[in-house]
Amino acid sequence: MDIWAAWSWGLPHIEHTLAFLRSCPPENDPLEFIFGDLANDFTLDETNVLLALTQFTEPLLVERIGELAEVAIELAEKALRSLANRSLVIPDLEERAFTLMTMFGDFLRRKWPETITETRSRLVRKAYIKP
Repeated sequence: MDIWAAWSWGLPHIEHTLAFLRSCPPENDPLEFIFGDLANDFTLDETNVLLALTQFTEPLLVERIGELAEVAIELAEKALRSLANRSLVIPDLEERAFTLMTMFGDFLRRKWPETITETRSRLVRKAYIKP
């Protein structure tokens, strides 16, 4: 999405383009148009992985994502590769660490605010549990 917007409006205007996409009124949301159908078709593992990633801005290792999302590492890895194929998460070169695409993260935070808040609360509680 970010790259498409930059290409279509021209690289010198990227900040303006991104600001425009983020400021559209709810009834004319280009992110809903682009991402809306995708958000309805995620598997449970993909949803849990995405919810975990919405809480971080830095890349996370697959093992850590699986732990936070409460998904087996193999299933987290499969979900992350599927999401990367749809350009919703960005892998490192070895596909060992992933980060959420910024514009998609913004979209999820608007689309699922209660679920994002619940996930944040769960992760905070988990951080304070002693081993």
